[in-house]
Amino acid sequence: MDLSVAQAPVDNSRPGRAASRPHVVLAIIGGVAVAVAAFAIYRLTFVERYYDHFVWQAAAFLEGQAGIRYPILATADRPGNWFFQDVLPIASPDGVSRALIPFPPLPAIVLMPIVAVWGIATDERLVSVALGAVDVGLA
Repeated sequence: MDLSVAQAPVDNSRPGRAASRPHVVLAIIGGVAVAVAAFAIYRLTFVERYYDHFVWQAAAFLEGQAGIRYPILATADRPGNWFFQDVLPIASPDGVSRALIPFPPLPAIVLMPIVAVWGIATDERLVSVALGAVDVGLA
């Protein structure tokens, strides 16, 4: 019987097993090594960006609001967002000056647990570098 491309190689020494254990261990080690290399490359080619829209949006979601607090001036303790050019100021029911961000919410939803721990000081670029390295390792 011919094996199709989709089937794993057959190990005839142990019936019922598709691949031997050393191959699986080597594949895992290779995936981890590639993920670590990707993280190092992504981190070394790291470009500082000032637009952290999704951190602000995640913080707003954690407050139960769709709009971010805007405009906020930067202080020594927190970054500001007064320079965002692509937000839409809105009336807010809670009396806080707010604005909507014109981007899909999924990145902010992914950042919500991290923003819940570190707040507005969360570095969304570092989080994206780590998630990108994990994706490379999984691939």
